[in-house]
Amino acid sequence: MGPKTVPTTVGTDLIERLEREADRSIPIRFRVLLRRQKIVTFASLGILLLVFGVLGVSLGLGISPPAGFGRVILVVLIADVLAAGLFLYVNWSCPRCGKYLGESRWFPGWNITHCRYRGVHLR
Repeated sequence: MGPKTVPTTVGTDLIERLEREADRSIPIRFRVLLRRQKIVTFASLGILLLVFGVLGVSLGLGISPPAGFGRVILVVLIADVLAAGLFLYVNWSCPRCGKYLGESRWFPGWNITHCRYRGVHLR
């Protein structure tokens, strides 16, 4: 005797039930993505403001930065922007299908309510 086969309706019902359970967890996973994205965005803006603030205060006090300091600031600013952009692109993806959720490449769309590829509700 060969192995028992499970009727296809049982397998289909199980798959549908698992998909419904996965869909219920999507809003929770999306809130985590959104929170993580906002933390990194505000941290990146904080770094930019800190660098420009320190530079502005030191120049306002008449303290000239040491030689090569401009290059260091430029590298820090470029690295900050690139890291934030890379994190945005990697993190801001649909919990269901994994595709980028942003409205465009440069605008993440904080108000997004559903995946534009699969139509899954995120909130």
